[in-house]
Amino acid sequence: MQAVPSSEVLRQAALQASWRRDMRVGLRRRAWRWVEWLLTRWCLPVLAAALLGHVPSSLQPDRSFVQVAPEGIVLKPSLTPNLPPQEKK
Repeated sequence: MQAVPSSEVLRQAALQASWRRDMRVGLRRRAWRWVEWLLTRWCLPVLAAALLGHVPSSLQPDRSFVQVAPEGIVLKPSLTPNLPPQEKK
């Protein structure tokens, strides 16, 4: 037959169980706050931009390497790689 635990032992066990539960609840709440922050600050705006077809300028490819001459100016072939030769008028 088991001995009946004293009130102090029961109180200590209840406090320990309560503390463990508080730690789990706090951890879960912090995790959900981080998930909410991540979704509202990063994932949803990126998803909305992707659905709307908007690409931020920081993500657009660099087109500065393409050399296009203004009307009437002929570039030397060495400056325009992979471009077909222009016809002379």
